[in-house]
Amino acid sequence: EISPYVFKDTLNGLKIMIVEDNEINSQITKEILEEEGAVVITAENGLDCLSKLSGMPNGTLDAILMDINMPVMDGLEATRRIRKSELSIGYTIPIIAMTASTSEESIKEALGAGMNAFLTKPVRVASLTKALLENMRNRYKSVQRELTQVNILANTDALTGVKNATAYMASIESLNEEIRTKDKLHFAVVLCDVNGLKIINDKFGHDIGDNYIINSCRIICRIFGHSPVFRIGGDEFAVMITGRDYEKRKELFKELRNHNEKYLTSNEILQGKGAFSCGMSDYIPGEDTVTSEIIKRADVELYAHKQTY
Repeated sequence: EISPYVFKDTLNGLKIMIVEDNEINSQITKEILEEEGAVVITAENGLDCLSKLSGMPNGTLDAILMDINMPVMDGLEATRRIRKSELSIGYTIPIIAMTASTSEESIKEALGAGMNAFLTKPVRVASLTKALLENMRNRYKSVQRELTQVNILANTDALTGVKNATAYMASIESLNEEIRTKDKLHFAVVLCDVNGLKIINDKFGHDIGDNYIINSCRIICRIFGHSPVFRIGGDEFAVMITGRDYEKRKELFKELRNHNEKYLTSNEILQGKGAFSCGMSDYIPGEDTVTSEIIKRADVELYAHKQTY
């Protein structure tokens, strides 16, 4: 048995529901948790648990300790109903089974119903606290993964897979901060407009037009393989040139300008060709105070390039 002092005060402030029809067992478990600083709510059976949960905002509870064998509604059925209701809200409460049965069948049944862990009675303070912490840690990691995925989706252009306008604005703010705080800073901005997108959409349809945008994006990403690329409009892209790309930016920009056909056929687009006008400007230390000044110069150069064909 692990010493209970290993977990002393680790449950402080956590809200936990005990679902147990045996009043003595419920009271003992409640006292154990409260000694560790937890806030405890009790329910007499599965139906009572569901009733109390229905009146709570999502996220109120940190965990549920669920007895399996109870009258009115047992812990397995209550767990199944909780898990079903959670499908619509995307929130999962750790549910830990408490039972006197240690058979393999009981454990399999509990986990199959949606319970996260299995404790045998009588419950001991260290094993109880450890199970709670492990399952809440797992839930935290799961939530973090979900938040990371949401953040990626929120900053990614759905068509091309590069960063979107939201990420572009965040990058500008980050560069502005670096301009204010760093003595040595080297970067350049490239702006690109896909040539003749409206004509292609009108003549060949938006599916071909989407292919055209994707092809152009791939070309930009291939050329500037070590710099972030952003789709900032329907036919507009930006590149924040840094690191190894910055050292070779003139050669890379020259390669980019080789893809400047005024018009492509549908067959050329389906073969992966893209075309755009573009402009580039370097950050000038001591002169540029915000990123928008560099972007404005790149935009002027882009417009001048567009007028040449």
